[in-house]
Amino acid sequence: DNFSKLTKLYATQRANTKTVLDKIFNHYIPTVGKPQKILSDNATQFRNKQYISKLTQNNIQPVFIPIRHPQMNISERYIQNVKKAMRILCHNHQQNWNKYLQWIEDCLNEVPNETTKLTPNELHFGKHDHRFWDKFLPNFKNNDSVNHQESVTLARLRIQTKREKTALKLNKKRKTITFEVGDEVLIMNNKISKATDKVTKKLFELYIGPYLIKE
Repeated sequence: DNFSKLTKLYATQRANTKTVLDKIFNHYIPTVGKPQKILSDNATQFRNKQYISKLTQNNIQPVFIPIRHPQMNISERYIQNVKKAMRILCHNHQQNWNKYLQWIEDCLNEVPNETTKLTPNELHFGKHDHRFWDKFLPNFKNNDSVNHQESVTLARLRIQTKREKTALKLNKKRKTITFEVGDEVLIMNNKISKATDKVTKKLFELYIGPYLIKE
């Protein structure tokens, strides 16, 4: 979830459209709630009439990141965190990776987010995650007494403040680049993987050239 940072993980045998829709409508929505939008990459299980039609019929707007710009996917950071945890827990017994998903999910949802300062469970469900040390620290702040709506308002303010600071920092570093006729430039390599030629885009050079700018 983009706002609360809540993470839900599901084990699947096939990453096809039927499976994706099943997880969204029969697992995610009944337990978490219906989202207004769903952001995804441009994989075939998302970029098809069946997926788009099902979401649209249920008043959910499908949104797609720009092609070849995975950094625009807000879930990418969490995907990397899940992969890191899976490597640590399952590198010696990869056949049982699915048994660790719930534990990883709980860990992600019970740790305070660095921006909102609240756990995803607190922000999404208004749920305080009790810790074993609570009974030993009587003066430790108990979030059960915090109004959920107040937490949502405070988190929204913190997110907005963080975005403004990040934008200001990036804009200070930004430099305007101008090109002149006669300059040589490199362009991004947009070659795609091709099984028949036994090549993968992950091993291609990132840029090709140089090319000469002409009038």
